[in-house]
Amino acid sequence: MIKDLFLQDVNREIETVVKADDRRNIDNEIREYVITNEISRKIGSLFSSYGHAGTINGVWIHGFFGSGKSHLLKMLSFVFGGHKLSDGSLAADVFAGKTDDSFIKADINRVSRIPSESVLFNIDQQATISNNENRNSVLMVFYKVFFDHLGFYGTQPHMAEFEWWLRFRKNIYEEFKEEFGRISGKDWTEARRDYYDPDVTEAGTEALKALLNSEESDFETILENIEKRQNLSVGDFANRVAEYIKTKPANFHLNFFVDEVGQFVAGDVNLMLNLQTITESLATASNNKSWVFATAQSAIEGLGEYLKHTQDYARILGRFKVQINLTSANVDEVIEKRLLEKREEKIPLLLDFYKKEESLIKTIISSADGGMPIIAYKDENDFILKYPFLFYQFSLFQECRISLAEHDVFQGKHASVGERNMLGVFQTVLKEIENNEIHTVASFDKMYKGIENDLRAEFVSSINNAQSNIHDHFAVKVLKTLFLVKYYKQFQATRENIAMLLIDNIHIDIKAHQEKVNRALNLLEHHSYIERNGERYEFLTNKEKDIETEIKNTRIEESKINQMLKELFFDEVLGRSRIRFNDNKQEFEYTQKLDGGIFGREKELAVEIISPNNPTVNDIDALKIQTMGMPLLRLVMKPDKEFIDDVRMSLKIERYNAINQAETNSSETRSIINQKLSDNNRRKNSLRNRADQMLGRAKAFVDGEQLDVLPRSSGKDHVESCFQQLIKKTYPNLRMLGNVNYTEDTFKHIIDGFSVAELFEPGDPSLSEAEMQIINLVDRRKANNERSSVYDLKTHFAKRPFGWHENATFTVLAKLYKKNKIEVVIVENPLDNNGLKDALLNSTQHSRAYVIGQTVYSSQQIRDIKELYRDLFDTNTTNNDAKDIGNDFKEKLREFKSDVGNLLAQSSEYPFVIALQDFYDNLSQWTNRNYKDIIENVRQLQDLLLDAKEDDYDPIKSFINGQQGSVYKNIAKTVTGNTANIAFVEGDEFSRLEDFLKLPKPYLGNALREAETLRSALVEKVKKLIEDEKLITQQAYTEELEMLKDHPEIKKLSEAGREKLVEPIEKKLADIKRQNFIGNIRSARTELPKLTEQVLNKAVEINISTTSPITPYPGGDTVKPDNWKEPVHVTYINKDNVLIPFDKNELATEDEVREYVKLLEEIYLKEIQQNKRIRL
Repeated sequence: MIKDLFLQDVNREIETVVKADDRRNIDNEIREYVITNEISRKIGSLFSSYGHAGTINGVWIHGFFGSGKSHLLKMLSFVFGGHKLSDGSLAADVFAGKTDDSFIKADINRVSRIPSESVLFNIDQQATISNNENRNSVLMVFYKVFFDHLGFYGTQPHMAEFEWWLRFRKNIYEEFKEEFGRISGKDWTEARRDYYDPDVTEAGTEALKALLNSEESDFETILENIEKRQNLSVGDFANRVAEYIKTKPANFHLNFFVDEVGQFVAGDVNLMLNLQTITESLATASNNKSWVFATAQSAIEGLGEYLKHTQDYARILGRFKVQINLTSANVDEVIEKRLLEKREEKIPLLLDFYKKEESLIKTIISSADGGMPIIAYKDENDFILKYPFLFYQFSLFQECRISLAEHDVFQGKHASVGERNMLGVFQTVLKEIENNEIHTVASFDKMYKGIENDLRAEFVSSINNAQSNIHDHFAVKVLKTLFLVKYYKQFQATRENIAMLLIDNIHIDIKAHQEKVNRALNLLEHHSYIERNGERYEFLTNKEKDIETEIKNTRIEESKINQMLKELFFDEVLGRSRIRFNDNKQEFEYTQKLDGGIFGREKELAVEIISPNNPTVNDIDALKIQTMGMPLLRLVMKPDKEFIDDVRMSLKIERYNAINQAETNSSETRSIINQKLSDNNRRKNSLRNRADQMLGRAKAFVDGEQLDVLPRSSGKDHVESCFQQLIKKTYPNLRMLGNVNYTEDTFKHIIDGFSVAELFEPGDPSLSEAEMQIINLVDRRKANNERSSVYDLKTHFAKRPFGWHENATFTVLAKLYKKNKIEVVIVENPLDNNGLKDALLNSTQHSRAYVIGQTVYSSQQIRDIKELYRDLFDTNTTNNDAKDIGNDFKEKLREFKSDVGNLLAQSSEYPFVIALQDFYDNLSQWTNRNYKDIIENVRQLQDLLLDAKEDDYDPIKSFINGQQGSVYKNIAKTVTGNTANIAFVEGDEFSRLEDFLKLPKPYLGNALREAETLRSALVEKVKKLIEDEKLITQQAYTEELEMLKDHPEIKKLSEAGREKLVEPIEKKLADIKRQNFIGNIRSARTELPKLTEQVLNKAVEINISTTSPITPYPGGDTVKPDNWKEPVHVTYINKDNVLIPFDKNELATEDEVREYVKLLEEIYLKEIQQNKRIRL
């Protein structure tokens, strides 16, 4: 039997719940305590830090409930507090003996020699209601437990303060207690609880008077004064602790061990800061001789996001620098050592059993479906440690307990803690199966019993009701299992995984067991104890059960089911309402049909899904025959009631939520509905995946036959594969198009005359089967007096039996157009290449553009157009087809028009080209006409264009582009660019050249030759005149410069002065040599006298300024020599600048000459008398 395997009796009393204030069985508790490998690794820093100088005096022990943190805290309080067992041994020695680490042992022994006392307490139990609502509640609890530790009445701070006063201020506390007892006949520690009792106050007063010898010793008055004046603070508390420590031996420590402080302060930043301040103040006041050990379910970092953003966060972390985190590994090891340790002689038996059954165990208990992995045992050693439990049960049960606690399932003020730890639960299960044989294993549902008494009633009642109502013991086991895993979302509660958790025997019949689980699940779901969401099942609480029942009773319309099925299969799985034909990449739209109903606009092709909701889903023959002769792909699902049930449930949940939005809903109701919605989202995802799988396995029928296709994992791939067969069946003439991918670029390239592989080669006259189809249709309609628009053709060939995409139809039209088998006209005007492309690309033009056969012209018309082509364009056309010749003629006209336009653009240089304007206008008009107009009006074009070409265009173009054009431009340049010099030239050459440039046809006759002769003569005249004028002017300037060099005034100057004065004249002379304008040259000659006059006058000024009297010494008067004469200031003027006021314009008589000479003499003499020199 299983119980015979264990080293210790499984029924022995094990204290499974550790309480800080429970002092019973301390010896046994200490001796059975297990220092696990995890604890051994993590307590080293604690013991090595304790007792050394430093800033550390805070220890934070954290881990989930049941991880052993409270137990460790209690053991540490015994170890640090110097506790002795009943046999006299030190708790520290027993504790040290549980570890193999020699360093830790040495530190524990060192710590045990430090005199210490421990104050161990559960902070929540010690806090009063009023204190717990106070931001100083942590401090008040510390005061209370400290006063209690001293033997004072900590519950009433003012009473404890009174006792402190007696002991530490008056040193009469023990005497007071004796005297009080003598007077009242009562023990003080009992009587003080009723301190307000008159007998107590009277006895207290008398005792104080006796000991203090004072009249002011009224007990009640003293208490009232203390209560009024008492000022409890962190600083005061720390100082009292320090004062108490000083009354003890050297290096004495007083340590506080605070259990569950994390839950007490969680969510309240002020309380956590209060704890930190107390710890820090104790370190300062006591010189690190008072430590605070605290436990919590989370690390300091997990106490609240707000705390992380406070400036004290780093101080808190720094104060509680020693952090010990206990994980599930610690719990596992404790259970293995305290409960499951095997007897040495039984281990070979277990090893043999495991080796024999290892493969079977791994087969029946193994899962890795994306959730939490289910593993039986890691290896044979793990089997020895954990049997009859399974490896996965330790972590799964712990995670389930945590998730249950997070959802407030347990009773008590801090319900998340729970009342029973892992050890107790596992012992409960072990007791239940202890008499079973060795092939038995603990099924997971048995864990429920270990926590049942700690659950809130509303959670237990559902299971109790099931036990009373459904009378199926195994179904209740399933229900308990689902309750345990309800809130742990990492576990996938599928049928297979639930069955695995319920295995209780290695030799179980798995198939029968699975069927048993399935029946139980169906039963529980039917009675609304659980709900199924896809493949997952979930336990329902009473409230959840009520809501689940209401949801199931919610009515939904059948059309809503069809709509959701349509969305699942068509919108979610297929995604698009068109499918590509693989042969030519053409996409075909299809009608979406489901169970006979049509969704959206109807197309020629259809895809119909026969869903599991269709009552005829099993009538395969009828469903197949119905597709005969129809352009329909029918996909028939396998029956799947569960799938349809899930669809209905999904819709019911959405409907229920929509009609239950009342604000009066309780928070619990709203929470359950929200959870339902969340679960429903997962259900929808599951339905989508299942719909994909179902569609991939659906039977496919086309034209009365079942398609021979293999199922696919993807529903979309399956449908698209089957759709290929539907296209081939429906559109047999689609083959005429070949396997080419037709696009807009395809027909545009053909219209532009480019080669397109597998479709079109310019010059190839052969007609394909597809082209013949269009020609025949156009001819048939014409025979019936019907016109064929582009819209008519694309619509006709899009339907059965063709199925051509409009780009394919347009491509065939483009080929016929380029082969001159058809024309496309709008308002009877044939379209050219660009017009046809625009019409095909613009759907609004399709009904206006008509396709007609090619017009036939006579051979004479063809000869006439060719002859005109040759005469007008001076080349022969390479085309023979009338349409090609006509279009080629139009293109040549465009080129001709462009060439004439280029000539007209040169009118500023060649004014006579204006004669081509009418010719240009006529070309413009005919380039906008269609090729038919051109062929049918050849005679008119000959009269209109040939004469103008021969009479004007040809000679003008030849003139401009030849040597004559350059000569003409030179003549024009001479006339327009030499006007400044022309005025000085004698002769009529210039005027005759101007007349030449005005000729309308200067390119005819000898006009150009004569004009060039005139131009040459004119140029020579101008050139000679310029040279003559330059020679005269240069000679005048040279003579004047020579005169100036010999002039007395100039000679007086230095050489540099002379050069500077004549420099302007020399520069002007240099300019004259470069000058080509006659007027400028003559002007320079006229300017010469003035320049000379300026030079001479400047020379005079310089010479006068350099002649001055002699000064004998600096600052003295000017001394003039005896023979000194003031220099005469002479001014040079030109004779032309002297005005002779004579009243006649000419001299006609001798007297007039004499009169004029006399007047001239008078005026000249006056000028000379004024020191002026007249230059002649």
